[in-house]
Amino acid sequence: MKLDTHGQRVLQTWPLNPDMLRVGSYTATMRVARGHAFVGDAGIPAMIVVKLDTNTQRRLMEHTPALTAHQPITVDGKIATNPAGHTAIVNISQMDISADGLWLYFEPLCGPVYKLDTDLLVDPKVTPIELEEGPTLWYKTPPLGGITVGLDGTLYFNDVSTGSIFRLMPDRVYQKIVTDPRLHWPGGSFATKDGQLYVPAAQLDRTAPLNGGINAIQWPVHIYRINVGVLPPPKF
Repeated sequence: MKLDTHGQRVLQTWPLNPDMLRVGSYTATMRVARGHAFVGDAGIPAMIVVKLDTNTQRRLMEHTPALTAHQPITVDGKIATNPAGHTAIVNISQMDISADGLWLYFEPLCGPVYKLDTDLLVDPKVTPIELEEGPTLWYKTPPLGGITVGLDGTLYFNDVSTGSIFRLMPDRVYQKIVTDPRLHWPGGSFATKDGQLYVPAAQLDRTAPLNGGINAIQWPVHIYRINVGVLPPPKF
């Protein structure tokens, strides 16, 4: 959906074609770059790529290991469970794209983070084998509620297991920014040009789908701002 944020109206929509989805599908993340929308299917793991000018849609990488959850989601030592009481499974659900649009970073909710050249997604001539072999394991993270890429290429990881924010700098130095009990399930964040990181404490593990069918959200839900532009360099 394309919105006019000044006129408060919908300018254009791109409905997903029914054949892009499977029984059990649900889309949980999306990013736009290079004239395409990249949509992650967290239910039946796959990447749906929409060419925006023609609304051409392709379902790619179905059940590729990089998009598929392989471990539980743990928050404060507790494993998230679905309404049936079984371990909750959430496949690809976090992603962001580098400022130049060339690299897509993504992960199943439980981690880890992978890096993929967007050339492989926008070129319809790329084979399924090339797509399956395309993702590179980028960092072995804990479960993340959000991935954000800053303008300088720094990745910000929102660790739901401990209520922490980490950063992975372009030179691959990994550093904890903050751990705070108020950051209960830090969700999808946004980094501004002037070095502000906005992070919602989403409490998704307290919602019914991840809490055995019981809704235990504590209201109100807060959004926090962290000034990452003034962080000192890591110490070695």
